[in-house]
Amino acid sequence: MNWIFYSFLTAITGSFWNIENKMGLDYIQTAGFIAYFNLVALLLILLFAFYKRVKLRPEKYSILCGITQGTALLFLNYAFNLIPNPGIIMAVFRIQVLFTLFLNILVFKTRLELNKLLFIFLVLVGIYLIAIGQRGHKDSKTEHMTWIVYSIIAAILMSIKDIFIKFASNVKKNTVDNIVVNTIFIQTIIFLLYDFIKQENLDALNKHNKSIFHSFTDYKYILLCGVAYFLYIYFLSAACKLAKNVGYVKAIDCLGIAITTIAASYLFDKPINITTIIGIVLIIINIILLSIL
Repeated sequence: MNWIFYSFLTAITGSFWNIENKMGLDYIQTAGFIAYFNLVALLLILLFAFYKRVKLRPEKYSILCGITQGTALLFLNYAFNLIPNPGIIMAVFRIQVLFTLFLNILVFKTRLELNKLLFIFLVLVGIYLIAIGQRGHKDSKTEHMTWIVYSIIAAILMSIKDIFIKFASNVKKNTVDNIVVNTIFIQTIIFLLYDFIKQENLDALNKHNKSIFHSFTDYKYILLCGVAYFLYIYFLSAACKLAKNVGYVKAIDCLGIAITTIAASYLFDKPINITTIIGIVLIIINIILLSIL
């Protein structure tokens, strides 16, 4: 299978993860939720690697992937707490495409094809239109611009992670399974430590009636989010390993913005206006062109 196929799977599973993530955060405080769904994802990848009889070992670039990605997810999930529709956050977060593309050129000296630059630019225009269109919805938390800061910090950290994952992919005998195990293991440790440190502030974190493990719903969202995240990270790692430039993988991953925005509008009762629709169409068309040309 080639990197384009894996990239589309990344976009689909990433969208499902975003939706389940947002639903889960309505029930469980941020730090604890991330830690527990990562534990589910870690268990799945370990079982998968054991089934395939893959040899696992620590690898420095994969560990750095876990550190940067784990920190990025903390910021991203705090942003999810502030906005009703996660598609808005993902629209801003995907400026990561530009960071990743140019970091890739700078670090790996890859050649940038001008037609792909045009398509990526139009994808970013579509992302901007979605963000502008969604701003039309009045929400007290949406007016608080902290979520934009969180999203941009997460985007920068994820772009750095994309470079580390390419380095990890170039390490001899470093399989996709080994990269994913190292990444999820390290970030799970980060989340568990962060959750432990924040325990003394749980009352403050739960002031909006968020609880941990009080019902079947809590377990359901952790399980679903863990499965979706495992698939997302696995497909993303496979695509990045095969692609010449991980910026192209992240551009296709932007298709998830359209999927997430549409699904969230239905699930969270947030209508889509014409500006958002234009942005979604622009993203989809240029992602297809980016993939086939």
